[in-house]
This record gives sequence, structure tokens and C-alpha cells, in this order.
Amino acid sequence: MKTQSSGGRGEGAHKHYGDEDQATASSQDTSFNRRQKRQQQQQQPQSEQPQEQQQSDQAEMEYLIFGKDSGPTIAFIHGWPDNWRLFQKQIDALTPTHRVVAITLPGYEAKPKSFPCGGYEIVQLYEMFHRTIVKVMEGRQEKIILVGHDWGAYFVYEEANRYPDAVGRIVAFDSGAHIGRLSIAATVLLVFYQWVNIFLYLLPSFIGTPLTRCWACFLGAYEYGQKVNKRMNYIYLRAWQALITHRVLSSSEGFHPPKCPVLFMYGKQKPFMLHSARWINHLNNTVACRAVSFAGNHWFIRRYPTQVTEEMLRFVKEASRE
Repeated sequence: MKTQSSGGRGEGAHKHYGDEDQATASSQDTSFNRRQKRQQQQQQPQSEQPQEQQQSDQAEMEYLIFGKDSGPTIAFIHGWPDNWRLFQKQIDALTPTHRVVAITLPGYEAKPKSFPCGGYEIVQLYEMFHRTIVKVMEGRQEKIILVGHDWGAYFVYEEANRYPDAVGRIVAFDSGAHIGRLSIAATVLLVFYQWVNIFLYLLPSFIGTPLTRCWACFLGAYEYGQKVNKRMNYIYLRAWQALITHRVLSSSEGFHPPKCPVLFMYGKQKPFMLHSARWINHLNNTVACRAVSFAGNHWFIRRYPTQVTEEMLRFVKEASRE
């Protein structure tokens, strides 16, 4: 059931989607999927026909560009263990009116020829992300809208904090700009989760890849046919390296909320939240910002594709009125 809290300024009301909304949407999505499959047999979907494609190298991340070249630019970046197709339905909904950039983390789609042993450091990944944003916005005057899930959200926050004049709006999924102090139990679970991924990364591929798929399936992160391999886990090894060597991203230290409007959507059915109460309070009391919760896990985007898309479209349309 959808609820809305009182209080807050501007758009800062907290909305929630529950199981009743999911049941209604699932019947709609089922018929939609049947129509989509029939269409796919006749022609490729729009999001499979990019205007521009850039292969990953040491300077930039791999990306695809879809949609209307004259429209506002919105860039998506995913996290573990996904690729840009996590946002497939949102991208399809935006392509008629927007220029959509779908960015893939290095090593998550296809292994680049120059992919280093151990993967890229966290700071290197952010710098690659930034150079990608600079390249896709070359010659354009408007501010970009950034969308990130999981690790992608952290890169989005960092970009907005370093270059506030270049970022117009942010849509972040499940990873807040501030996590705060976790309980002992939550800290143990988080460390366990991350070190399982590191252990799987260190295993030989013929063992590590199938075990990574099983791990992703157990966590609710895997869809049938999804490309998952043990190489994707390198980001956790590099995250711990950054923590030990004090080379973390500046936006992850302290409370540094982006200055632009933020739509933050998150799942409530998790052992612990990847955001703090302070972060939610900030959004609920900041003009043009809002938080929306869903009765789902970290990958609630797949369970509530219709509602997520509607919230995104509403938030993005507000940018055209600014």
C-alpha cells in the first residue's frame, strides 16, 4: 500500500510502495512482457540499437547512448553484479524524450584487453566514470542527470560533490550518501558479505564464477540469463584496499549531501539499511528532494519496475520546469 508522511518541505514527503502495489504491477508487467517478447521476435527493442558505443579502456568506461540526441542527457551506472540492463525498463521509458547514456563498470560486461590483474582501484574507477561523463557531455550546455545503483550511486554522489555546477539532478537506488554508524550485527553482516565476494574473486574461474552466480542468486541479485562472473568481485577487494590505505572517495567520509535535487529509492526488506536516518531526514526536509521506500530487497528495481519508472519520470520531468 502506498503511504505518504506529513511534514517536510517542498517535495520532501516520504512515500512507500508495498506488496499490494507490487501485486497490481506484476499483472500489468506480465502482459507487458508478453507483448515485449512478441515484439522482440519481430525486431530489436529500441534500447538494443544505440546511437553510439564506446568500448572500455583505461581512460573511460564502456557506454552506450540511446534516445533523442536533442533531449536532456541522463546517465545510468549500475553496481554489483549487474550491467546497464538492470535499468532496461527505465531506459526504454526515457528514450523518446531523453538522450540516455548507459555506463558499464569495467569488467562487468566483457573483459577489456587492458583489464589489469586485480581490477581497478576505487579512485581509478571514479576517475574513469568522470572522464566518461565529460566525454558524453562534450559540446553540450545542459546539466546532466545521474542515476546510480549500489556502487554506481557512490560514483554519482562523488561526481555531484566535486562538480556541482555540472550535475542537475540525481536518482540513487538503495545506497545513501551517508550510511552512518552501523550496529555490531549489521557491521558483521556487511563485512561477511564483502569478504565472501573477495574470497570468490580469488578462486580460479571454473570454481569462482559458478559460486558467484549461486551467491548472487541467494542474495536475490541474479536473473536467469544474466551474465555474472567472479571477475565482478574485484571491486570489493579494491574497496578494502582503499579503506586500509586511506584512499576512499571524499563523499563517503562524513555527511556530504549533494547540493542538487535527489530522488532516493530504497528497499526495506534487508538485514540493514545502506543509508542513515540523517540522510532520509535531509531529503524529507529539502526542497525538490524526496525518499521513496519499497517492500523489496537491494534489487527492488526488478520487483517494482513500473513504480520505479513512474517515480523517475515524475522526478525527471520536474527538471524541465526549473
